[in-house]
Amino acid sequence: TLEKIVEGLRQIQLGANIKDIELGLENDLNDMLLQASSRIINASNNDITLLLKEFLSLDSHLEIFDILLRYGISTSPVIIEKGNKRETVIDIQSGFTFNIGAHPDHLLGNNKVWKRKNVSCLVIDGIIESIGEIHHLLERASKDKNAYILFVRGLSEEVSQTISLNLSRGTIDVMPVCVGFDDNTLNILNDIAICTDSHLVSSYTGDLISTAANGPFALIKHVEVYENKLNLLPNQDREKIVSHLKYLNRKKDDTQELAVRELISSRIKSMTGGKIVLTVGTDLIREEPTTIEI
Repeated sequence: TLEKIVEGLRQIQLGANIKDIELGLENDLNDMLLQASSRIINASNNDITLLLKEFLSLDSHLEIFDILLRYGISTSPVIIEKGNKRETVIDIQSGFTFNIGAHPDHLLGNNKVWKRKNVSCLVIDGIIESIGEIHHLLERASKDKNAYILFVRGLSEEVSQTISLNLSRGTIDVMPVCVGFDDNTLNILNDIAICTDSHLVSSYTGDLISTAANGPFALIKHVEVYENKLNLLPNQDREKIVSHLKYLNRKKDDTQELAVRELISSRIKSMTGGKIVLTVGTDLIREEPTTIEI
């Protein structure tokens, strides 16, 4: 085929019609693919292992690939990162994971975790200053005994203490998650709103917290809140999330600043559902410094 391409270029230089040459090469290529397809067989696990052994010299690398192949590397995105602990960890995550959490005063019990199904969600890009702003939501939660989660920039001391008191009494099941103000959480509320298919309540667009607290609320299939981590499994149509991830990837590719690229990479990681996170430990990097690249 390469010889035919070279010959086609020579013919074009001699004045041959480009379209005729293109058509001839296309027909030759189709014939070649047809012949090749008749000889194709599906690779077995043994075939893949033999192929990997051609490139990998460490048994530990082969073991990692074996695990990834068994747990869905073909269908799940794999995120590789450098860890600060000795062990290498493979974490299979079904939902979305964000590096934010709840205040310890709001996490009751010895396990310090809030796990709920079918949770009503409200995302507020602002600080809740007074109980009056979320009075309707708290009243509703007290009556229907359903689970609610609030994503906010912050809470006043009065609001935080009132929620803590009612949580300890068991009169409400409302979990506030404060994301704060810093570079790492600058856009996190927008990302959470997209993941949960929620309206982002913001004074910049003329929204009032007190009005939003009346509902309607987006519904999240499953939520796990820890002190420094949040897992979400939403009922969201993935089309909007995929579109947002494409936007973030384009933004990352267009950015030259390393710090900005890392921030965007973190956002992409959080919004990538059904992923496998491979955290490479220091022992493996010490054994083979190019482990992450491999």
